[in-house]
Amino acid sequence: MNFLSLNELLKGFKNYETKRYRDVRNAVMFMCLPAVGGGITGRSVNRLARLEKAIQLFDVVNWGAKKLSPFRSRLASEKYIQSLSVVTELEVASEMVEKLGKDNVELYPQLTGGRFSDICVKVNGKNVFIEVGNLDISLPEKKIQEIINASARYLGEKISAQCYLQVNIDTSEFVFSSDGKIIVDASIRQLNSEIDMLNLHELAGFKGFFHLDDLAYIVANQLIHKKMKQWLTPHDHRLLNLMNDKKVKSWLSTFDTKLLGKAKLVKGIMAIPGTSTRLVEIHLELFFPSKAAISEQKSFLNHIVRNIKTQITEEQLQHNAPNIILVQGHNWTMFGFDLSDLGGALHLKITNFFKENREANLSGVVIFDRDPEKAVYISNKYASESAQLDKEDIANLGFRYLKFS
Repeated sequence: MNFLSLNELLKGFKNYETKRYRDVRNAVMFMCLPAVGGGITGRSVNRLARLEKAIQLFDVVNWGAKKLSPFRSRLASEKYIQSLSVVTELEVASEMVEKLGKDNVELYPQLTGGRFSDICVKVNGKNVFIEVGNLDISLPEKKIQEIINASARYLGEKISAQCYLQVNIDTSEFVFSSDGKIIVDASIRQLNSEIDMLNLHELAGFKGFFHLDDLAYIVANQLIHKKMKQWLTPHDHRLLNLMNDKKVKSWLSTFDTKLLGKAKLVKGIMAIPGTSTRLVEIHLELFFPSKAAISEQKSFLNHIVRNIKTQITEEQLQHNAPNIILVQGHNWTMFGFDLSDLGGALHLKITNFFKENREANLSGVVIFDRDPEKAVYISNKYASESAQLDKEDIANLGFRYLKFS
């Protein structure tokens, strides 16, 4: 598939091959990168196709230089959050076109104060201004990323073979201060210590996956499992067969296998041999609650409120009109947030913000994770009459109410 408009706006990512991954974090480029196993994912292709369609829908490439130049600069930005913001604005605007029709959607309308909003939609005779925000990663997330990056480099330096090695870890076993904050240096030392204790570099070239606790149980009871082989579950059969894998046998011979059950941070392994390059990744075993998850959730909620406050203080609202601040905030601790206690925490956090600030021009706040179609709306009861939206307006915009008693 050819993405002609994206290619023109981004100049085909010319000269990007000479730049480093950590320096160039463009959101559109990430969609173009192949997966570890080769090829681009269907989700990425579909998202690129939607972007291409949106650019053509709003005739972006034919805008005047005054409007096109800053748009192109933001879309091509090497800072992830800046380029992602443009992507999200286009995706939300396209969703609105599908719901309300092209004539009822304007991209980047000018406000009476001279600034520009992201989207203006006409619904039930009202002009509703939508300001789109994307959250950068929170402080706990940055700390976790720093830890896993450091330990991935540490493990990668021990491996010379071209392979893919993924280590899954439990963030609740990081080292925390007395007030529950992650201590980065101590956590890195702890994780590196377990990497050394288990000689994980010896698994380079292995093909397969296993959970450490499961493998420890099979190793400790191998003779019994062999005698009971015909009654084992498919899962236990697979683990028992791992004992015959040449690479696994070699790895297990390099340390006392009782140590398998003593690892606190390292929880699982997935590996692929013979890849085109050497790639070591550390992934998180995501579960709630844990100290790390609670810290991350609190930081995420505060981050949402700061984003809303920024949009208001930067005068991104149209006076005497309905305004919605829409926040895309992907965070695993908020999975299913509209149906859980986490949704209650989010609702309370934002309604308290409404109460403290009493912003008359803010109709409400919309939150979604990745899919705008699953966005939920939290109404601001302190909005002035000119800024109020009723349930029919919200339904026509495609949002659901998030309401907790």
